[in-house]
Amino acid sequence: MMMLMLSDMQGIPVPKLFRVQARAYLEAALQLTADLCEDRAASTATYADGAVTMSLANHAVELFLKGAILELKPGENFVAQGHELSQLEPWYRRLYPKKAFRLTMPAGVGKAYLVEPDPALERELAQHAASLRKRMPPTSSFATPRTARERLGNK
Repeated sequence: MMMLMLSDMQGIPVPKLFRVQARAYLEAALQLTADLCEDRAASTATYADGAVTMSLANHAVELFLKGAILELKPGENFVAQGHELSQLEPWYRRLYPKKAFRLTMPAGVGKAYLVEPDPALERELAQHAASLRKRMPPTSSFATPRTARERLGNK
């Protein structure tokens, strides 16, 4: 087994470093998700367990987008421009407008659609979702660490 050191990462151009880190975050998210789907883990998994995998996946996409942006716009300032996927995605699309570079954002706000919907199942899912929305305040939904800090007043 080879030990990787921080020095192995030093000297890598920032856009490539972001891509390397994005892949690592995505691999971690995929592995944790697979682990949560195993029978014994699925019975004890909690919202927090799922939120961690989503946070890792969200950060992977953020790092990928930043790396791609920096590839064409070296030295770009993300503090001024923003770190949220909703801010980075349009920026990425402007820089990479060709069809070959299009992305489908994984954790955006929107609806999920069934490929071959069963009308009875769709009604059941819609009723269940409506019930959950009534019981769960909007601030309980998945939030990135930044938006959670903002809600607590710790910007």
